[in-house]
Amino acid sequence: MQVNPYRALMEDRDDLALSLADLYDRPAWMRDALCREPAYRDVEWFPGRGQPADEAQAICARCIVRPECLAYALTLDRDTPGIWAGTSSRSRRPLRAAVHREAMRRPA
Repeated sequence: MQVNPYRALMEDRDDLALSLADLYDRPAWMRDALCREPAYRDVEWFPGRGQPADEAQAICARCIVRPECLAYALTLDRDTPGIWAGTSSRSRRPLRAAVHREAMRRPA
């Protein structure tokens, strides 16, 4: 297992260290995410309530890592904001519930 060299810095709660640790721990598929392209830096990936998310969702619809992104988003906290795999936190709620129900049906 690879050790994250930035974790020790996190004890100081330094913002830069936290950011570096977050980057280091990101799943590999995120490198291929279309939302990471410089052309989409100005897209609103974290729209507020009632703000349109159409542009972000359209980009997600073309992304090659959308399945991985959705699987990842479903593991995040229930109210994690932002557009992930073309879904909002609100639209992920029933998906997360369905995944939970399916997991409960599987034998241990």
